[in-house]
Formats: sequence, structure tokens, C-alpha cells
Amino acid sequence: MRDRLIGFLLAGSLLATGALAIGATVSGQLTVSLSLLHQSTNALSTAKETLPSSFINQTFATGSGSNQINQIWYGSRTIAASGVDNIDIAGGITDSFGTVVSMMHVRFIAISATATNSGDIAVGGPVSNGVTIYFGTTNDTVRIPPAGALLWFCATTSAWSNAVGSADVLQITNRSASIAGYNIYFGGSTQ
Repeated sequence: MRDRLIGFLLAGSLLATGALAIGATVSGQLTVSLSLLHQSTNALSTAKETLPSSFINQTFATGSGSNQINQIWYGSRTIAASGVDNIDIAGGITDSFGTVVSMMHVRFIAISATATNSGDIAVGGPVSNGVTIYFGTTNDTVRIPPAGALLWFCATTSAWSNAVGSADVLQITNRSASIAGYNIYFGGSTQ
């Protein structure tokens, strides 16, 4: 259910029309909402607070500047036991229309690990031409446990810049002895 919700919020609400090569548009909204009630009861009263519901509410238009994207990509992927999945986001993947994706600036990455995984997946790590995204170096990783998720987001032009041919491969490692699944979403621009 959580994977479907993330898919709906990130991929489903980013609407792509046409092939991205000519006359294509990408627009939509990246939304993360919370619905939490915090309360404490004592002998005299109950104190309550409701956390603000809109945590992230970012609208994207077509383009390559701040608050703009012109490419999206998503995948539902599996990794062999103790294996790795290397995703080249500058020419190594194609979108739903068969257009090669080559993001120079990444505005968001969302990854959710399948609930049935028997162990963590790790994002990042040592790989030839590895990305640094929000990591300090290409050796750094972030672990995502089963049913966990990770969202990295920056809508401005200071978003993660991709160095084609030298820092454009995102590595996902299966840290368990069984097959692991995950969903991944990218949004960014070609320039």
C-alpha cells in the first residue's frame, strides 16, 4: 500500500505527455503530507496538538530552471541476493516513451524498499562514475530497511548536478541473501 501511495504521489501526479524529445511537457506536484495527532492525558485534562499536514508541496512546470523539470523516470526493480543495481542517469535508462533519459540536474529522487525484503538495501557506494548526490563521497551509503523509503528533493537550480561520464551512476545494493525489490523515481532536467 505504501509503495502504491509513493508511486501515486511522485510518479502518478507528475504527468508526462508526448515523447520528451519534441514538444514534450512534464508538470505536476511532489507532495508529502503528514496526518498525526499528538496528545497527552493526565487526571485533569488532555492536551492535543495536530502536526501541520503539508510537509512538502512542490509544483513543477516544464523547463530546466528552478521549480522546473523536463525528464522523469521510474522503475520497479529487483536485485539478486547480495547483488547490485547500477543506474546510469545520464544516458543509461529510457523513459516510458522510449526516450533516453540524461538528467544534468536532479530535482528529486524517491526510493522505497519492498516490505517483503529480508534485509536492507543501500543507496550509493563505491562504483565507477558514482554519484555523490547528498553523500559526501561516492563511498557513502544510506540504508533503507524493508518497507522504508528515502526522499531527496531540491527544486532550485542548486539541485544535484550530474557530471556525465564521471559522476552519473547511482548504485543500489541488496544487503541480504535473498532477492530484494524496490521502487525508484527521478525527476530533473537536461540542462
